[in-house]
Amino acid sequence: MSKKPLRTTSLKNSLRIAGAALLLSGCINSGTVFHVNRSLPQYTWQKQDTLCFYPNQLESGHTYRVTVEGRFLASFPYKQVQMRCLDGNRVLTPIIIIYIEQDEKQSNGGVFLRTLSAKPFAWTADSTTATLKLVPFMQCELLPGISDVGIHIAY
Repeated sequence: MSKKPLRTTSLKNSLRIAGAALLLSGCINSGTVFHVNRSLPQYTWQKQDTLCFYPNQLESGHTYRVTVEGRFLASFPYKQVQMRCLDGNRVLTPIIIIYIEQDEKQSNGGVFLRTLSAKPFAWTADSTTATLKLVPFMQCELLPGISDVGIHIAY
């Protein structure tokens, strides 16, 4: 008879351990090697401004997944923002587009919209350090209402 309570206790312990392992597996970094956002002064991105990012400890020759992100004020006047990503002076993508969707609940000018991301693209690192640049690719000289722009690099 002592075996039956032991098995029940053993099963309960196994379930607890499995549950804890499942919770901890959700905390794993999911392959992120670099994730930085650059704040824009006075929430404005000027056409001639280049945002530079310096990922290091990359694997030369390895292909990474790069996602460009932006955080916008509800007052951002456009439905999309276009930019280019460069590795040094080499253009990595034709045009990156982040589509802006107004959130009816957050339509006042002082509240941030949710962070929006462009479609990820593949990039092969030429060396263990790089300089990635984001350049606005819009016709207007000034893009008001952008809080920050960032790059997320993952395996």
